[in-house]
Order: sequence, then C-alpha cells, then structure tokens
Amino acid sequence: MRHGASLGTTWTGRAAGFSVLLLLIAAWQTVVTLGWISPFLLPPPSQTAAALPRLFLDEGLAGKFVSTFATTFAATAIASTIGIGTGWLLYRRPLLGRAYESWLGAAFSAPLILLYPLFMVVFGRGVKAILVMGIVAGVVPVALATLQGLRAIPQVYLNVARSMQMSERQLALKVLLPAKSSCSERPSRR
Repeated sequence: MRHGASLGTTWTGRAAGFSVLLLLIAAWQTVVTLGWISPFLLPPPSQTAAALPRLFLDEGLAGKFVSTFATTFAATAIASTIGIGTGWLLYRRPLLGRAYESWLGAAFSAPLILLYPLFMVVFGRGVKAILVMGIVAGVVPVALATLQGLRAIPQVYLNVARSMQMSERQLALKVLLPAKSSCSERPSRR
C-alpha cells in the first residue's frame, strides 16, 4: 500500500512540474507575441522549435554533438589515467605525497580557465586546445581524490596483506582497489 502511495505522489509531482513548464512556455510565447519583449532578445518557443530541424539538417548538430562527446570522453579518460597514476605515486611515496599534496590543492583552487588563451596560442583554435584544457582541469581533482581514498583505507587491511607477503601488484588488485570501493560505501562514524 505504501509503495502505491509513493508512486501516486511521484506521478502527481511530475505532472505538476510538467504543468508548470508548459505554463512558463505559454507565458513566454504570449509575452513575445504581444511585443512586450523583442523576439531578437528572446525568440518565442514556436520559432525555436521550428529551427530545430534546420539545426540538425543544415548545421550538422548531430555530428557536432558526437565530436563534443568524443572530446569530452577522451579528456576524461586521459585525465583519469594521469590523475589515478599521480595519486597512486603520491600514496606509494609518502615523502612525495607530503611535499606535493599542498601544491595540488593550490592548483585545484586556481581558476584554470585563465590558461585557455595560452592553450589557444600553443595548440590553436580547435579541438586540441579544448582537449588539453579538459585534461588539465581533470587531472588535479582525480589525483587528490585518489590520494585521499587510498589514505582512507584501514591500516589493518594493509597489515594483513603484508603478513600474507603479497606482492605490490597483489596488494593493489586484491586489497587497495576493493578496499577503496568498500570504504567509500561504508557510512562514517562521526
């Protein structure tokens, strides 16, 4: 019975949200049609809807979407690979971790978008500059998250692995990686 009540509440909420959206679109169309707002400033929804097929057919919007998705995916994959490797290195070499963690924190707080003009000069206008910008913006948070996640693994896990004389590879695959995911799922005791 309770499940049915929550299902009805969900549909009621969605219907209310959809109704508000339709009301806003109708108000937008009316305000522009009456001339209260210039259509050059805010085109009416009917004009926007009529332009959509032209965007796909004449402007190649689908191809541009695929290109953007591929660039984003590549930047994410490269940034993740470099960031995880950097976090792992800083974890495995505690002296490096203590020395460079604050530098990574400072880089994380810096407005990296200010480097975009420099990337445009070096890499030109196009996909390469955007790809490099995405990589630079993603490496630091991934490295910091990896380092913090590995440091959060309980010491008892590492002690047990060492008592079993696990190699570095076994330690990484059988203890650190699974412990990282299980530690993040467990609620904290604060």
